[in-house]
Amino acid sequence: MALIGGIIIQVVMKRLDLDCLIIRRLQERIAGVALDVLVVTALATINLAVLGANLGVFLTLSIVGIIWNVLAFIYLAPRILPVYWFERGISDMGQSMGVTATGILLIRMVDAENRTGAFESFAYKQLFFEPIVGGGLFTAAAPALIAQFGSVSVLLLTSGLLAFWLIFGLINCQRTKKQLAAEQTATVSQAPVMR
Repeated sequence: MALIGGIIIQVVMKRLDLDCLIIRRLQERIAGVALDVLVVTALATINLAVLGANLGVFLTLSIVGIIWNVLAFIYLAPRILPVYWFERGISDMGQSMGVTATGILLIRMVDAENRTGAFESFAYKQLFFEPIVGGGLFTAAAPALIAQFGSVSVLLLTSGLLAFWLIFGLINCQRTKKQLAAEQTATVSQAPVMR
């Protein structure tokens, strides 16, 4: 909701020609403080009694999740994200291993000046991700789906969705790399020859 609200405010301010009133550096500082408060409060709300009661399940899920996230970052990110894969991949890994705030924090650490545009890419992705998966519709519907169809059926469904998006990402990356190579070749061939 914050992302959608931010876009609406930005569009309205530009239409009213009031965007000069928005000071980007001040806005970034406010966002930095808000991010720090968000991370600290998220850590403070962890219920240690529940965690201790389910320690075996928690450790299993944690280890499998960490292995998946690290392998996805090391192996998939360079193959799916053709430009600035490290900066874009580290944000997704941070989000997957924590919350959206962790992903944003990692982007800020590796690209503090936002030279790569990874922050904007991450923010645009969130517009589609958050309403569906990140605490959105599917997250809310998952318990009902598991109760209705069983955990194996939901696992097969989500595995199929994962396979689809992986294949789509790999194919799209190859197309993007070919386009970038063609643009670089055209730029080099149009450059004046120095004698």
